[in-house]
Amino acid sequence: MTTYNYKRPYLYPKQAEFVDCKKNLICVEGSTKSGKTIGGLIWLLEKALKGEPGYQYAWLAPTYRISCIAYDRAKEFFRKQNIQEVKTSNIAQKLTLFNGTILNFLSGEKPDLLYGVDNQAYVIDEASRTSEEAFHAMTSTTTFTSGPSLLISNVTNKSNWFHKLCNTVRIGKIRDAAYYKIVWQDAVESGILKKSVIENKKRILSKRVFDSLFNCQAYSDASSVFGVDCIQACQIEGLSKAVTVNYGVDLGKTHDYTVIIGLDKDCRVSFYNRFLGSHIKNIAKINAVVKNTPCLVDATGAGDPIVEILRQKCSLLNGYKYSNTSKVNLIENLATMIQQQTIYFPPIEEIIKELESFESKTTAKTGLTTYSAATGHDDIVNALALAAWKYKEQHKVADLDCVMIGAEDEDEGYHDIDDFWN
Repeated sequence: MTTYNYKRPYLYPKQAEFVDCKKNLICVEGSTKSGKTIGGLIWLLEKALKGEPGYQYAWLAPTYRISCIAYDRAKEFFRKQNIQEVKTSNIAQKLTLFNGTILNFLSGEKPDLLYGVDNQAYVIDEASRTSEEAFHAMTSTTTFTSGPSLLISNVTNKSNWFHKLCNTVRIGKIRDAAYYKIVWQDAVESGILKKSVIENKKRILSKRVFDSLFNCQAYSDASSVFGVDCIQACQIEGLSKAVTVNYGVDLGKTHDYTVIIGLDKDCRVSFYNRFLGSHIKNIAKINAVVKNTPCLVDATGAGDPIVEILRQKCSLLNGYKYSNTSKVNLIENLATMIQQQTIYFPPIEEIIKELESFESKTTAKTGLTTYSAATGHDDIVNALALAAWKYKEQHKVADLDCVMIGAEDEDEGYHDIDDFWN
């Protein structure tokens, strides 16, 4: 059988600690861009290199797209090691090594498809964003082999199954298990990240998002998005009398309010109106206010054809369709502006009440984050968020790199494979 000389790529001390761990269950909560994925890949690939013919190893990611990244990196790993006898199956995302071991790169989107295989070891990447059902399925695959598992992720909410598991391991309630935590300072000290980049992220991200992604601090399952103190700090005496430079409009249904909010050049609320009415009456009122001023309108569902009608008279009006992803981006942008005090509004009772009651809630099993108002109405927050988003576009505010609480950027800080090996 062909033999190769293997040389492990450089790992900084915090990475090497969990890669060299001999426990059966290893849980790692780490800052984004701290090298969790690279360490996880090396952990799994080294085990496969020591395996016997027919042994199977698995890498699981929340989505197919994220698993593709790890699959491509694994191929480059063997290329850089000059290990040429590796059979690839790009459709199945499977690598068969020269020693006969098999590496499968899987998606957690359909947990029922994960059962049945006997894995010698597995990694779950972005565990906090992978469903608990997928974790259960992967755990079953090492029942016969007693193989080890490595779970890596950043931190989301306190009720997330992975965060709960980490706490259980950390306090020693699970035998043959180990817990590790890597924060951004560890990566900076090791030269993986630049402190100036982290400081800039801290300025442009909301405190909750920064603490979650970089400080590994879990947030409450249902918590105030904007913060009462921050809301108070953004209040001004009344509506600005300056010229409105853009609007945000949340379209109401039959029994819901339609809200129009305008902002001036200093991002102060200069126009506010909330009203009930038929679609015909609502269109007339919006046309009369917006005219040829830039405007962003809720275009979800029935809002789409209304936007097309509005555009006939409001040439600078655009639609914004809500999905879970786009809604998270929209609200996180507003939260950042409120927490950084770069947007201002009058102390109108319904505005303040809705902002203070606005909450985020993350589903423990799926890691999916949703936003809603405890009052039952979110039309004012939506209109203000739309206006804030349009203001950012109009004034070319630096991109906020809005990060979803339900989905992290997959790249672990290496722009190409040469960065990985360096």
